[in-house]
Amino acid sequence: GKELPGGVAADRSGVPTTNAHEAEMVLPLGGADYSYKGAALAGVATLLSAILMGTTLDPDFIPMVGAKDISTPRNMGHFVFAINPDHFAGRAGFDAGMTHYIDSLRNAPAREGQEVMAPGDREWREAERRKVEGIPVDPDTADFLKI
Repeated sequence: GKELPGGVAADRSGVPTTNAHEAEMVLPLGGADYSYKGAALAGVATLLSAILMGTTLDPDFIPMVGAKDISTPRNMGHFVFAINPDHFAGRAGFDAGMTHYIDSLRNAPAREGQEVMAPGDREWREAERRKVEGIPVDPDTADFLKI
């Protein structure tokens, strides 16, 4: 019977609600008011790609955009984690599970006038659009590239 904090749940139509009886889903990463989950995910990325690697933390990077000095190494870390599904549920089980997961995402109920997309959908659409219309280049980049 208590009111939920704003930004943590949505109703059946995907509209944010504070009414616990209307809530049908948790909003991604805890919503705008409770983004600690997003901060935790960013923290894990920093731990793996900077702290574990002994490289520069994000806020300490030497700026690259508009920098006159681009020869000084930025000491950026990277972390790559590869998983072979064959060593777990097997390739066929993984492929079937991923197909089901992506289909479930794309077919989930969406807010009116909206659609639910799977990771990569927006980028693939944009890639197709740019094949037809070309790639926009801002004036500063065009000048730098001398195009």
